[in-house]
Amino acid sequence: MQPKKTSSIGTKLAIAFLAILLISVSTSLFSLYQLKTVYGGTQVITQRWLSGLKETNEIRHYVHSTRRSQLRLLPTSKVSEVTVRETDIKRHAGNIEKVLNAYAGRQMPAQEKQLFDELRQRIDNVATGSANLLVFMKASEVRDEAQLYALNEKLAVVMGDAEKSLTALIKYNQEGALAAEEEAAERYSAAIRLSAGLIALGALLVVILAITITRSITRPLQSVGDAMEKVGHGDLTISVTRDRHDEIGTLQTSLAAMTTSLRQLIGQVQESARSVSDVSGEIAAGNQDLSSRTEESANSLQRTNAAIQHLQQTIAQSSESARQANELAGTASEIAARGGYVVTNVVQNMQTITDSSRKISDIIGVIDGIAFQTNILALNAAVEAARAGEQGRGFAVVASEVRSLAQRSAEAAKEIKQLINASVSNIETGSEMVATAGATIQDLVKSVSSVSGMIAQIADSSQNQRQEVSLIHQSIHELEHMTQQNAALVEESSAAADSLKAQAASMLQAIGQFDAGASAVPSPASRIRSPALRLTRV
Repeated sequence: MQPKKTSSIGTKLAIAFLAILLISVSTSLFSLYQLKTVYGGTQVITQRWLSGLKETNEIRHYVHSTRRSQLRLLPTSKVSEVTVRETDIKRHAGNIEKVLNAYAGRQMPAQEKQLFDELRQRIDNVATGSANLLVFMKASEVRDEAQLYALNEKLAVVMGDAEKSLTALIKYNQEGALAAEEEAAERYSAAIRLSAGLIALGALLVVILAITITRSITRPLQSVGDAMEKVGHGDLTISVTRDRHDEIGTLQTSLAAMTTSLRQLIGQVQESARSVSDVSGEIAAGNQDLSSRTEESANSLQRTNAAIQHLQQTIAQSSESARQANELAGTASEIAARGGYVVTNVVQNMQTITDSSRKISDIIGVIDGIAFQTNILALNAAVEAARAGEQGRGFAVVASEVRSLAQRSAEAAKEIKQLINASVSNIETGSEMVATAGATIQDLVKSVSSVSGMIAQIADSSQNQRQEVSLIHQSIHELEHMTQQNAALVEESSAAADSLKAQAASMLQAIGQFDAGASAVPSPASRIRSPALRLTRV
């Protein structure tokens, strides 16, 4: 369907405000123009006619002043008085000429121009008459009364003519001022009427524009409001007309999309509620099967727990035996270590004895050397005693004894040396045997230590197995407890499935209040049943 309206509400309101602004500005400008026109009329009155009246009245004043100066001049005979009056007359004449020149500077129509020219001519006649009078008055102090009377009568006629011209020009300005006033009043009345008409027309246009825009907004909004009210009462079968491209059209489009989405959503929720109701029954059946298998698992765990307890006791006994064997092996290792230490000390002592025997053998060698030297010395002494004869016989006997002792010392030292050498040889042999025994004991100590380490490892392994079996026992106990909890949870899940089924029925009843029509929506039942089937196969 083609949209009927394409302008947005913002554009419409902007156009309305611009129209109101245009009407207001137009009315204001027209009022200003009328005020300017009225002001122009008042300016014509003020600057044109009132100014003319003012200037003509000034001329009349100066003419009357001139006439008074003329009349005051007539009865005097003094020259000084004539001079004073002459000055006054000339001053008044100058003022009159000044005002006439000012009046002549304006734009005048033909009638006014004629009246002004006539006035000026007669003013000139007044000036001429005044000059003639002054000449006559200055000529002599003795004057001809008849001639003076004739001059005065002539001046009176001239003054009367000037007064008539002034009266005519003043009347012309008064009539012009009255006509300008009437024209200004007419313009003012016309301005009032036109302004009032324009204001009324603007108000009418504003009212029409306001009613048009209000209807263009409120009617579709009322339609949208009625549709939303139906949706609020559960009627999702409504069809929202989308015939605009403005903000209301956007609202209509959004409402149509919302109604379609709600219709589909309600249909899906209905299908989902039915599927939940069906699947909740399957979940309850699966929970029953799971409950029975959970009980079987609990019984199996109880039997496994009893076997683990028996195994734990056996491992505890093995661990205790290994601990005792480890203690015995440790004791044997300590004894063997002490034996090895003793043998090591014996080897060290025999080595010390060997060293001492070698030192004794060395000392005996020294003694043997001393005996040999003593034997040589005794032999030399015997030779010397033989040479001495009788005197050396006693010395020879002593030398013989010393030689005999030296020989016996040498033989004894030789025997001791042989014995010591034999003892050293035996000691070395014993040292080698003791060293061999020490090495054997060291090997025994190492073997006992290895056996002790292996027994310790066995004891540690037994202890670790005991701890691990204890952990297994604890885990199986916890698993048994968890299995019992699972059984309770399965019962709760079964109850929850029953409650879910009841809630699904309540949801179906609640959603039944919405009229979504006969439109079909994709059923999500297949997506909901698969978890229930997987639960049944656990």
